[in-house]
Order: sequence, then structure tokens, then C-alpha cells
Amino acid sequence: MAYAMRAKRFRQKYPLSQADSRAGIGKNCHKKELGLLLESKGVRLGCVLAAVFMAFWLFWSATPDPEGISIPPPWDKVAHFLYFGTMAFLLAHGVGRRWLIVPLLLVPLIGVLDEWHQAGIPGRDASFFDWLADELGTVAFVAVYWWSSRNRAEVRGPRTE
Repeated sequence: MAYAMRAKRFRQKYPLSQADSRAGIGKNCHKKELGLLLESKGVRLGCVLAAVFMAFWLFWSATPDPEGISIPPPWDKVAHFLYFGTMAFLLAHGVGRRWLIVPLLLVPLIGVLDEWHQAGIPGRDASFFDWLADELGTVAFVAVYWWSSRNRAEVRGPRTE
């Protein structure tokens, strides 16, 4: 609802005629509306909740003998990189650019706790290299988020509200 109202105000503030849209003028208007959607509180809250769910899933699904989930090396490190990177990206979007330190500290801490938790489960092992893949994924995905949000801010322009 809030997004629809903001998008409507945006369209009223920056109207496009049919001639403008046919000529390609105002192409960034759709990007600006997408930026409004991505920055809505509901989307940000959903991203934080998804990251929290991913963190809880790590501990809840840790069983002594994972059935059918055996990823051979080195692909297990790729899985760690992607899983923790995705968690960091979601959390980064949820907290915003001003608080990027939160995912950079919290997600590797979750990785350490996950490895420590796995050390006590029969059939599972803790590995420094798994944690390193977690950390690299976190840094890489937060960097991608920072870069993409910076570019989105350039397209959108400075905030007026």
C-alpha cells in the first residue's frame, strides 16, 4: 500500500507524455519506481527475516548424518560462499548502506558458531576453510550490494523527503 502511494506521488510529480516515452525520454522513471519498491520498509523487513531464517536453518537442520546432502570438495566451499553471501546480501539490504558493518560482522560470527556447532555433531566436521568461504562470500556479496545500491542512488537522485 505504501509503495503504491509513493509510486502514484512519483508519477504525479514526474509525468511522462506518450511522446516522451516513445522517444525514450524518462527511461529512468521505471528504475526510480523500482528503487522506491526496493527501499520500502516491508521489503527491507522481509530481507532481514529471510536472513534470520537462513541463520536458524543452519542450526536447526544440522543432523548427525545429512541424508543425501553430501557436496564433494571443492563444491562444498562454493555452497558456503553462496549461502553466506546470500544471507549477507539480504541482511545488507535490510539494514541499508549506513549499517553495512552489521552483516560484515554478524554473518561471519554466525559462520563461526555454525562451524563450532558442527564440531560437536557426529559425522560432521568443523573446518577453518568452510568459515573462510563464509567470510569471502559475505565480503563479496556485501561489496556487490554496496556497488549496486550506490548505482541505484545515482539513478534515483538525492532524496527529497
